[in-house]
Amino acid sequence: MSTLGKDFQREFGKQIRATLAAVAPLWLPVLLLVGLVSLRCLLVGNMGQVNETNILPFARQQVNPNWLPQDWYLNQPPGYRVPFIAIFGRMADAWGFLPTSIIGRLLGYTGLSAGLVFLSRRIGLSLPLLLLSMILFLYVNTGLSGASGAQGTVSREWLFGGIEPKIPAYTCILFALGLLLAGRIVLAGLLLGVATSFHTLVGGWAFLAAIAWLVLWRRDLLRNLGNVLKMLALYAVGAVFSIRPVLQQLTMQTPEGRFSESFVYVFIRTPHHLNPLSWDGGWWLKPVTLLAIALGSAILLHRIAQQRRQLHTPHHRARMGLTAFLLCSLIPFAAGLLAAPFDTEGEFLQYYPFRFGDIMLPLNACLLGCCALEQAMGRRSLSGSTGQAAKRLRRVSLWIVAAVCAAQSVVFVQQAIALQDFPSRAQRIDRDGKELCEWIQQNTPRDAIFVTPPVELDNFHWLAERATIAKFKLVPPASVGIPEWIDRLTRLSGSVDPWVGIQRDRNNSLDIQRRMTQGYRNLTTEQAIALMQTYSAAYFLSKGSPKLYLPILYQNEDYTLYAAPNPVAQPGN
Repeated sequence: MSTLGKDFQREFGKQIRATLAAVAPLWLPVLLLVGLVSLRCLLVGNMGQVNETNILPFARQQVNPNWLPQDWYLNQPPGYRVPFIAIFGRMADAWGFLPTSIIGRLLGYTGLSAGLVFLSRRIGLSLPLLLLSMILFLYVNTGLSGASGAQGTVSREWLFGGIEPKIPAYTCILFALGLLLAGRIVLAGLLLGVATSFHTLVGGWAFLAAIAWLVLWRRDLLRNLGNVLKMLALYAVGAVFSIRPVLQQLTMQTPEGRFSESFVYVFIRTPHHLNPLSWDGGWWLKPVTLLAIALGSAILLHRIAQQRRQLHTPHHRARMGLTAFLLCSLIPFAAGLLAAPFDTEGEFLQYYPFRFGDIMLPLNACLLGCCALEQAMGRRSLSGSTGQAAKRLRRVSLWIVAAVCAAQSVVFVQQAIALQDFPSRAQRIDRDGKELCEWIQQNTPRDAIFVTPPVELDNFHWLAERATIAKFKLVPPASVGIPEWIDRLTRLSGSVDPWVGIQRDRNNSLDIQRRMTQGYRNLTTEQAIALMQTYSAAYFLSKGSPKLYLPILYQNEDYTLYAAPNPVAQPGN
């Protein structure tokens, strides 16, 4: 083995040993943090109004192609989701969706909690104040969000929620950030690469923020060219699963369609994430307030360290480094705001420039705010013992955490009881819809294709376990499927054109869905038959009382299920 190889092995081994030594005593604070987070998030909308309802069925189909081989969306190319699919797709296929949702969330919360504890020790934040910061993040911060459950500032990003690829990505990022603050960039590069493999955009933006942080804040670490090259090499190794989908995205020619794939993502499907021109007025108040809290806390921490002559301690350097990293994470956010008025096709905005900074801002504002509070109250007496004010602060923090957890426990028990009726209202399914899906499972062939509403009952594929045509919510993960998705939704809308009047300065999504629903409900018998023939469907599902001249197989107060007609159909309505 060459000298360079031995040096690399020795340096890498040293960083691994140092990291293991730092994380060894984490289990108790991690357990407490997992419990706090779980009370708030574990049983909220499992397979409901979260991305689990499309990601977990997609992952299951990818590992078991025989589950719903006729479903168009579920059989799209997986894109960057390969590592997530390999783990959670197998879980969903073996155990079902509800156990996978709960166990997956617990695994995700454990990883995130371990990362937060690891990071908090870098900045010298005690466990009581870390728990308090998470109370602020999960309750106060979330309560100020315009969207239910959103933990970010304005583009509706979140950290704790359903299990999906970005959860292991953020776990790796939190550990990587702790390593960066300690100057250990080599292992941080590997973790950022793994984050990119799990979620290309989350990990990619985090890596770019780390590079900006090194250039703007820790140029001293760049002087060791060997470590920089090792960092880049290990990032490439960790990000191996993202290389192919990124190259495909950049080089593949997508079929011509009515809209470009970037326009669809930004102005049609997810303007609430990607298009600042469509956000509500006053959206800037929350991010500006949180930024002021974060910077104000950093200034206070600097003054306290200056008074105590602790400017060069590891904890203070880490606190200032965390503040600098927060500012670097906001660079793509600012770039997105500047590009929005000019990016008419969404070519830049489609890459979610707001996502990473949107969650880093409230998270680090809470961490830095609690750290500043603890340091301000932690003045030492003349005898050198820790001040009574700091002890009272930690005691009060624990009382606040205990009170919030006690109140949340009541809600948690109610959520657990509600799961006995899974799936139910929490999964956005009423009694009639549940009975319909149960009847379909018991009375129709497993390989049958159903024409269903393009907007309503978007969880049909996993509730009924039958293939359908297309859903507005279920946008293909790879851009190659976008033109076909547009075409299918257009056909399902009948005589109504759902895409008219699209404007860049408003949220078009709700209007488009309303027009689709209207068009589908007004389909004539001939149009329904044409749809079944086009997509080789044997069944047609509609809401409300019968309106079509087709054989009725099942009916309840909300739904009517028709069968495909004989070769000679009755006259349409």
